[in-house]
Amino acid sequence: MTKEAVEEVISKLQEVGPSVATTFLIAPENYFEVITGLVDNFCHENDLGCIYVTSSVPAKTLRNALDSLEIERNHVKFVDCISYATMQNIQESDNTVFVESPSLLENIILSTEYLFKKNDGKKMVVIIDSVNSLSLHNDARMLTEFIQVLMSALKAREAYPIILGIGDQLKPDVMEALSLVCDQVIRIGNRTSNSS
Repeated sequence: MTKEAVEEVISKLQEVGPSVATTFLIAPENYFEVITGLVDNFCHENDLGCIYVTSSVPAKTLRNALDSLEIERNHVKFVDCISYATMQNIQESDNTVFVESPSLLENIILSTEYLFKKNDGKKMVVIIDSVNSLSLHNDARMLTEFIQVLMSALKAREAYPIILGIGDQLKPDVMEALSLVCDQVIRIGNRTSNSS
């Protein structure tokens, strides 16, 4: 199912194009393969840069994983919201901006905006990983407002705004918020999808 999950995600994004806020609810066993498919296949096929907002896994871990798979990642910039919270050793780099906590939603937006400005006008994919982690650190109302503001800003820049999550682990109020704020919520591996 893993290869099919990656193909389904890429197909859905190519079908709708940029400026469509999309949430993909992915089974845990397909999660990392979908991430690598987005960062590697989708970005390279479409000559896109990538801003990867991570609130679940430190950027250093993601960089190491991509390197071990020999996936070129010069086009990827990270907003790391979890390294400080988990007391990781912070290594400054040109391609990573650190936010002290996943609860500092305004700082996440500002950091994403900063990386956009550094990108010299290249079209971008912006991946929010994951809504599950963000929902642990923020109440549903604040998270809804954050998603709405960020998705609107990204759509205005003709980016591909993508939110990733594990559907069966989402709180009902977060699921409802995603359905209201995103243009489409797609369950990968399940034919059910919601479109607003």
